[in-house]
Amino acid sequence: MKKEIIVKTIKFSSAIGAFGLMWQAVRFCQGDIGAPGVDQFAFLAQQYFYGVQLPTSDLYPFGWLANLLYYLLGISVWFVLGGVILNVGESASRIIDIGFEQYREEPSRCKRGYRFAIGLLNAINKSKE
Repeated sequence: MKKEIIVKTIKFSSAIGAFGLMWQAVRFCQGDIGAPGVDQFAFLAQQYFYGVQLPTSDLYPFGWLANLLYYLLGISVWFVLGGVILNVGESASRIIDIGFEQYREEPSRCKRGYRFAIGLLNAINKSKE
């Protein structure tokens, strides 16, 4: 009973954390915050290529395209970070639920089941011929 409560708490907490990180995409679009990696990349591009302007400027041709890419990349960075938090929480709750040794064995069992299914499908296809 105690383990179930801990597992559900971890899942709920990771979902709230993921939602909080994904909400940062809204704040990014409002201009309140930047996006990890995106602003640093824009700064480095301006430092190394002197003719490159930051994507927030419309003074050069296709400035709207640079703005579009800047915001799409920023939004996707925040969503990917939210997904990472969600997956880490799911993995942690699964480890607590079934134990680390069984958690490590699950992928090998999946591979064996996959190979079995492929072999079964091949045998069915050969029998039809």
